[in-house]
Amino acid sequence: MEVRPAPIAEQPSASSSLVQTRLDDFTSLVKPHISFLVRLASKRMGSRDLAWEAVQETLFTLWKSGTRPKQLRPWLAQTVIHRCLHMQRAARRRRYYEELSSLFQKAHHGRTSGDPEEDVKRYFLQRIVSKALDALPEKQRAVLWLREVESLDYRSIAERQHISEGTVRSRLHRARDAMRRGLHGLLDRENCDLCKATGTEICE
Repeated sequence: MEVRPAPIAEQPSASSSLVQTRLDDFTSLVKPHISFLVRLASKRMGSRDLAWEAVQETLFTLWKSGTRPKQLRPWLAQTVIHRCLHMQRAARRRRYYEELSSLFQKAHHGRTSGDPEEDVKRYFLQRIVSKALDALPEKQRAVLWLREVESLDYRSIAERQHISEGTVRSRLHRARDAMRRGLHGLLDRENCDLCKATGTEICE
């Protein structure tokens, strides 16, 4: 009768043991503070689920850093508060995009991209271009519209406006230059207004 040796139990590798040891140490380090952090985040977020999300992100940040702050509890509290503020800003931005996207959808009879943020960008771009176009002198605006929107050639524009082709080129050049300068100023102003409305740094 053949006697086979008993299988040798697989020993954990040195690396996995180190990871487990580090995990145990980390758990022991943060466990006394978790209830306090959840209460702190709950007051900020008004939701225990969102509070847990903020706390988990904070603990993950600490784990990734691989270091222990000198004053752990104040560091954890400050990091949780920053995380809550970030989540609140993101939520405000999302709501703002969704509200504007709804307005955009109504204005365009339901034709949207399906992406609220993209719809808002299109909405603001159209609004900015419209403002810059309205700011042009009437004669320049007419020539630019006929060229860029109706795609007429210089001769057709000249005949439509009862002016020479040279005048068409001159007005078109001045209109394009004014549009470039106007769009640059309006983009800066619109972005700033959007940041104020959402409480975020969208323009950066």
